[in-house]
Amino acid sequence: VAERWRKHPNEYVEQGARAQLLANLTETVELLVSGRYYDTDTGNNNWRVEEPNHYTFSRERELTFAGRRQMEVKAGTLELNWNAGPAVVTYLGSYTRLDRVDTTDLDVTNEVGFDLYRPEWTDFQTNELRITSSGSGPWEWLAGLYYFDEDFDGSAHFAARGFGPGVFTGFGTTLEGVGQRSTMRTRSYAAFGNLDRQLGESWELALGLRYTHETKEVDYDAFITDATDITPATFVD
Repeated sequence: VAERWRKHPNEYVEQGARAQLLANLTETVELLVSGRYYDTDTGNNNWRVEEPNHYTFSRERELTFAGRRQMEVKAGTLELNWNAGPAVVTYLGSYTRLDRVDTTDLDVTNEVGFDLYRPEWTDFQTNELRITSSGSGPWEWLAGLYYFDEDFDGSAHFAARGFGPGVFTGFGTTLEGVGQRSTMRTRSYAAFGNLDRQLGESWELALGLRYTHETKEVDYDAFITDATDITPATFVD
């Protein structure tokens, strides 16, 4: 497969959309909702070939396949404000989902050698609830709670098809590869507050506190795969 560079080496195709809605539900309640979508598809073989004795680079390379990077993002946010008189109650929430797949001809030749398949996704959300003073006195205060939740799942498959069957296990007729899969889950909780006091016309005293508790759970596995295709179908070991 001969893959020719585009006119500009960093050229890529992307598309996206965004929508936002602001609504006054009542005289004291305001709602803001927004959504976002993003998609990109670009080449993922970032090498050029130097021409012999010419200090120039050819835009054409012989590869077993044309590597790609594909990414899709879906996200949304919500903000709700309620003016309760002496204080304003605010809720802020967000959600994001990111999916990405990379494929690369690692040996950069037209021989079936060493190839990469790397899918991953990330899913996270945030939630915050806070109360803010709205009076006109010398004291101003703010208090709130925050929560963060993230899940990540990623893997990488290195297909060593060019080295013949059984290259890692030492037996059989299956073309093999090596791979890994990792998952991580993050949870974060926080409480925060702030207190301000106006001291005359030139001075202001402020005190802020925040407490955060965060946990991470990580799991990692390595394996040998059936590399008959660039996308692994079954585990050998």
